[in-house]
Amino acid sequence: MELSSYKCRNCGNDLILDDGYKTWNEYQKIHPDAPVDRAGYCTNCKKWVPTIKNGDVQIAEELNTLQMRIRKRIEDDARKARQQKMLMAGAGAAAILCALAAAFFFLYYKPRQNYKAANDLFDQGAYAEALEKYESLKVGDSADRAVLCEAFLALQQNDIETALGKLESLNLSDNALSKDVKDAITRKVASWKTNGISAEGLISLLDRRDTYDPGNTLDVDALTMEAHVSFLEESPAETLSFDVDGDGAQDLVTLTQDRQIEAYRMVDTENVGVAVSH
Repeated sequence: MELSSYKCRNCGNDLILDDGYKTWNEYQKIHPDAPVDRAGYCTNCKKWVPTIKNGDVQIAEELNTLQMRIRKRIEDDARKARQQKMLMAGAGAAAILCALAAAFFFLYYKPRQNYKAANDLFDQGAYAEALEKYESLKVGDSADRAVLCEAFLALQQNDIETALGKLESLNLSDNALSKDVKDAITRKVASWKTNGISAEGLISLLDRRDTYDPGNTLDVDALTMEAHVSFLEESPAETLSFDVDGDGAQDLVTLTQDRQIEAYRMVDTENVGVAVSH
């Protein structure tokens, strides 16, 4: 065998020619019309391939060049297809991330922001505005807080029965309402004047304090006296609580503007006069 200038039409590698024609004769039996006159062995492809007839090296090189172009085109098309697939996969992933971000914003973040805004309005005493926001939410105890707004709005209008009915519907004594809401009621009662609660409403709320203030954080005696002072026709110069008649209950003792001492038994929402020895 000899190393020729002929190239393999498959890979362009130099062929080793077969001078004995044995292998080539076998090839011609299968491909009798092959336009070649010899067979060569390609060490790269590991097989015998026919050479170009009359040993036309130029034609062989042109064929090799054409095959290489075709192979490059196939490889380029395959690479572009992979890149397109990666771009589509990236776009799909981006779309999924955008959808998840939007879902997080509208289903979690936005409602939480609105809930916080409603709580701020409630703490400021803007119960009507807070009620509107709570009613549009499905977050945490927003439904209970909406009822709570209705209760305080009723208290501001001195509609005590409606207010207490709203509070009782929350089943506060059964711990159905969160600690935050109970604390909110306690804060409102403690600063009842600034929150627009009437003295009558305060007395009624204090009677039910065990449902929202189980820790007894409210100064009931001081709040009761504040309520009864507001029942007086004239604002006194000074006030104090003292058991005037010895019945074991604290009475409201006042010093009027004209320096007269008066005493009252604090009964529900009334002040009952008690005789005072001067």
